[in-house]
Amino acid sequence: MAFVFPISSSAQYVLDWAKTLGGKNWDEATCVIETTDRGIVVAGYTTKDDNREFWIVKLSPDGFELWGKTLQNVDFYSEATGIVEMPDESIVVGGTSYPKTRFDSDMWIIKLDKDGKELWNHSFGGENNQAANAITATSDGGFVLAGYTESTNDLEPDFLVMKIDAQGNMVWEELFGGKKGDVANAVVETNDGGIAAAGYTMSKGIGHRVFWVVKMDATGMWEWDEVYNVSTWESARTMAKTSDNGLVIAGLTKGKGHTNYDLRIIKIDELGYLKWGQTFGGDSWEEATGITEAFDKGFVVCGFTKSKLTREDFWILKLDKEGNKEWDDVFGGTSYDFPNSVIETHSNELVVVGRTFTNQLVTYDYAVLKLKVEKMPDNLLSHIELRNPADSLSLCDTANLGITACITTQQTLEHVKFFLNDSLVVANANCFISDSDSVCNVLVMDTVNLVKGRNRLRVEVVNKIGVISEKIRIIYYLLIGKIEY
Repeated sequence: MAFVFPISSSAQYVLDWAKTLGGKNWDEATCVIETTDRGIVVAGYTTKDDNREFWIVKLSPDGFELWGKTLQNVDFYSEATGIVEMPDESIVVGGTSYPKTRFDSDMWIIKLDKDGKELWNHSFGGENNQAANAITATSDGGFVLAGYTESTNDLEPDFLVMKIDAQGNMVWEELFGGKKGDVANAVVETNDGGIAAAGYTMSKGIGHRVFWVVKMDATGMWEWDEVYNVSTWESARTMAKTSDNGLVIAGLTKGKGHTNYDLRIIKIDELGYLKWGQTFGGDSWEEATGITEAFDKGFVVCGFTKSKLTREDFWILKLDKEGNKEWDDVFGGTSYDFPNSVIETHSNELVVVGRTFTNQLVTYDYAVLKLKVEKMPDNLLSHIELRNPADSLSLCDTANLGITACITTQQTLEHVKFFLNDSLVVANANCFISDSDSVCNVLVMDTVNLVKGRNRLRVEVVNKIGVISEKIRIIYYLLIGKIEY
């Protein structure tokens, strides 16, 4: 695996594995999700035989390919730009299909079952170009597409937001914009059940183009919109919800010099008021392409930088909840590498996808990186002490074993689980607040039924923040011999 190596070393995350996928032509991963079964599904496009097709690949948590699917809209080029998992564990992929002349493009969505079998596909378009740049699932089982349309009288792009039901039927669509170009690049369902779309506008604000966020209710009705800029040329590429009901938005802003751009991140509250903004960059081109809220309520941003080695490289930044940079790392090969999306998994790992340049073929391949937490902050960790059984090797003369555990934590616990021989036997152990115990503040007591012979007991602790790591997911392997009875 020659594609990725860390160029700097001061990182809170470390590389777990990296993978490239592709053929002889241009292949690019644009989006990624973690599925209910803890798999990783990557979507983008592949180019072969003068055709460009959706390409969806499912990987195991360890990066092994489980299945792959290419999907072609006949006589059209097709590029996937967003992916969501639905409540029934099916997958919906959204993107754009366009004739090889690149005129009269349409939004294209495809639904697959969890094994990659196509269930249906639908196109939406007008007389001129329409494109889907992002997709988000909604709490009613449907989803929302966001992008732009040129199917208006002035042929300038307008923000386009479209609600689709679970069967792929359009419920409503709304256009937002003015006399100049306006494009949506990101969309989320907000905590109040509404919709927020982010991108850029050339019709409002001071400058050539600026960050623009439009907030709608669940029916697509406008509630508010705001522009945000610190320069005359800015564009929002990505957006994520925050745990305090706000939004964090990232993209690029014009820096000093003709070809200098910097990575720009802003945080706004649920009404659109700016809480903070941060800019990071060097003497060349930096841009944010993906963002997610992290386990500690800070943020992880992926993007690219050309200031480090004068070529595009994966750039991953960790910010605290106020937007201050805690660390950053650059990952790349000997040529051009470009990330498009980042997610945090249920176990607080990061998955970043994009494209990497393949020198020998003079083309690009899918690039997938998985990073794991190297060190958790001490105040997020839990300490667990098993009091019964207290020893790593114990003998038991009964099939019913009472477990007593003492947990010391500064966080509210989400659950304590018991596993016996790698099978879940207690999904939510009995926890008691221990005010009188000077050693621990949570006491856990429950019972497991042993099997004949040797037993292996595992205790898992996860707090409300969702921190799962080697230290917080504390495991005691106890070999318990059952005596005949």
